[in-house]
Amino acid sequence: MKKQYMVYAVAGDIGGAKETKLAIDALQRMMPDVQVKWFVDPSPRAQAGEKVLNPVGISYERRMPSADDRADLLVYGASATAFEAQVEWAKWAGSQNIPAIGVNDFYSTINRHPAPSTVITALDEQDAAITRSVRTDVEVVVVGKPSFAQSVRPLIARKNEIRAEVRSKLDIMDNEFMILVSPGSEVEIFSAHLEAVRQTAEKLQSRKVVFVPRAHPKLLALAEGKQCAEQKVAELSANAKVIADSADVVKDLAQVVLASDLMLCTWGSTDQFTAALAGIPVVLFLFPDESAKRKTTGYIDGVPPLIRAHAGWGAATPKQLTEQVDDVLFDPVSARKSVETGAVAFQPLIRPGAAERIAQVIADRLLGF
Repeated sequence: MKKQYMVYAVAGDIGGAKETKLAIDALQRMMPDVQVKWFVDPSPRAQAGEKVLNPVGISYERRMPSADDRADLLVYGASATAFEAQVEWAKWAGSQNIPAIGVNDFYSTINRHPAPSTVITALDEQDAAITRSVRTDVEVVVVGKPSFAQSVRPLIARKNEIRAEVRSKLDIMDNEFMILVSPGSEVEIFSAHLEAVRQTAEKLQSRKVVFVPRAHPKLLALAEGKQCAEQKVAELSANAKVIADSADVVKDLAQVVLASDLMLCTWGSTDQFTAALAGIPVVLFLFPDESAKRKTTGYIDGVPPLIRAHAGWGAATPKQLTEQVDDVLFDPVSARKSVETGAVAFQPLIRPGAAERIAQVIADRLLGF
């Protein structure tokens, strides 16, 4: 009689949930008889259910493990913010003597709150090295990034068409320099980043520059965060042309990225790689200083991968931010060429078949290989 396998899938935040969901889809195509139960971190910070599972009709439970749970394998999507469930469920898997597979969604995410794991999947060799520097007792397998392979790759192939469409919808002229601003998701950090951008805008008033700020959904979910975003965007609008409602006009942030001439974002933004792979210059907010945090999670010398690959720049102070933006504005062609050269290192992120490679890792452990 054919064995009926049960897989428990655990998600906390949006990124890890996206990658895990695509991998589970691939697994069920590969092994149609596998049953899957989904669990979401019960923390109010966890948005995996609302943003990833609900829209595609996947049912789930928001809870931690119980004595009645039984499964053949656990797979969890790594989260840096809603992480408690991934840790507790991984401990539960260890107590049940079943494999626990961690799916990483971004460089070092899985190292921030280590959960006991049998295998960890990595985005590329750089991510694998970062993971191994902290998780020395775990097998690490390079697979790619399923969500990028599925959505970012085809978008980049249409980047000129998307650029024209998005700029038309946002009423941005061809001769205007569009700067996408993606600040930190915490109130104090968002405020500091927008104030630095306002100072930069004040010094660029003679240029044809348009700022497009996009606040993170985590910030806007808080009353205090929404109020902060509205206030800081209004202050920026006093010094520059600002498109404040881009999220209402174009919901897909990746498309707005592709319409931009420059992106300003945090070092933890996944969208920085969409920009770099499309040849769009990126400047990372490196204030407040979190280099010690990056070192702890495996970044060599605390330097973000984008900067290490010379596919982007970092601004450690508001003054440096202004200087970096001014440099890109002065010679955008050279800036794009520099990014295109450095971004070759991140091509593995959009290599087709990432979801299937994770599914194969799961299938091998289910079958005892």
